[in-house]
Amino acid sequence: MPAHPLEPRRTPPGGRALKTVERILEATALLLDEVGFDALTTNAIAERAGVNVASLYKYFPNKYAVLTGLAERMRDEQLALIRRPTEPGAWREELATLLDVFLDLFVSRPGFATLASVLSSSAPLREIDEASLAAEARALSERLAEYGVEGSRADREAIARVALEAARGVLPLARRAGPARRKRLMRELRRMLEAYLAGHIEG
Repeated sequence: MPAHPLEPRRTPPGGRALKTVERILEATALLLDEVGFDALTTNAIAERAGVNVASLYKYFPNKYAVLTGLAERMRDEQLALIRRPTEPGAWREELATLLDVFLDLFVSRPGFATLASVLSSSAPLREIDEASLAAEARALSERLAEYGVEGSRADREAIARVALEAARGVLPLARRAGPARRKRLMRELRRMLEAYLAGHIEG
């Protein structure tokens, strides 16, 4: 058995159990920003969530499993954003909107940016991070196919992965910047991604 089991003990069917899990995940997001990953404990999470620690352990064996649950929720939200319907042919507008929404998540959503950093730097969670990025690349590659990008699915996933990694590098910088510098950084990110994707979509 791994030192830090990552899977929740069970998936709540709904109702009160699901609300408990949501409170636990929300508390974890807030604490990540307040105390950081190293100081995060299941006792602190349970206290912030207003549940006893035994209730937390019914669903999550340790803090890594809680973070996995939070990461899965973050991944599902990003996938929904990538997959949402848009006007045919409006890929530049879609890109601009998507970048704005992702920036808002990084800036405004409790725990979002901190968790993204933790996932990429914590060895027990790196596999979760890679799986999430792969899922997002697959979803984005499907949008690229809709916009006429040719080649194999593996080719489109590689294009998508490069775009995602570029955004992933700049968004944390933009989050830490003041409003004026943030605007410039996002403008340059959009310009870079537009030029890159245009070469595959319009070339």
